[in-house]
Amino acid sequence: MTPRAGRAVLAAAFAAAALASCATSTSPVSLHALQSAGPVAFLCLGDRASGPLADFAHPLTSCPRGRLDDFSLPHVYSLPTQPIRG
Repeated sequence: MTPRAGRAVLAAAFAAAALASCATSTSPVSLHALQSAGPVAFLCLGDRASGPLADFAHPLTSCPRGRLDDFSLPHVYSLPTQPIRG
């Protein structure tokens, strides 16, 4: 067997092993629709490049309000939570 043929056989063996390893079965996960949210926190954040969190976190009063299409900085972010149900 020539070195070139040996490489082809080796590549074919690796390809077959890779295809066989992708044939694992998945386990189903139960999904729940979003339920009522828990507590919500609002943040006013500026440019992350300005340094540590204390430098780019702003009071909510300094964030612009009223426009949904305004993505300027600082910007209001909401962090809703969803309680875990057994």
